[in-house]
Amino acid sequence: MAEKNKVLAAIGYIPPLFWIPLFLAGEDELSKYHGRQALVVFAAAALTVLAFRILQLILGWIKPIGTAFWVVEGFLYLVYIAISIVAAIRAANGKRWRIPILGVYSDRLNI
Repeated sequence: MAEKNKVLAAIGYIPPLFWIPLFLAGEDELSKYHGRQALVVFAAAALTVLAFRILQLILGWIKPIGTAFWVVEGFLYLVYIAISIVAAIRAANGKRWRIPILGVYSDRLNI
């Protein structure tokens, strides 16, 4: 794997830049693999934001529930950040790493 493609694969884990390894790395399979995973992580984080905003609108006025939503949402963001960091390091080293739970969905993408 070319050094350039390792960098492109790692950059893809910066949230809105998942498209870089998908479209700029050519036919390099490892870059595309990491690009698909970065897309799934980005989509999961975006869906988390949407879901918690809707829940805040519906139940956020109840103080203990609203506070619990913020705590859980913050924890999930930390998990997404940790996953992205570990995956970016693995991508920079030229290794595959299937992200727990979310990695299954990236295999289904035909990009």
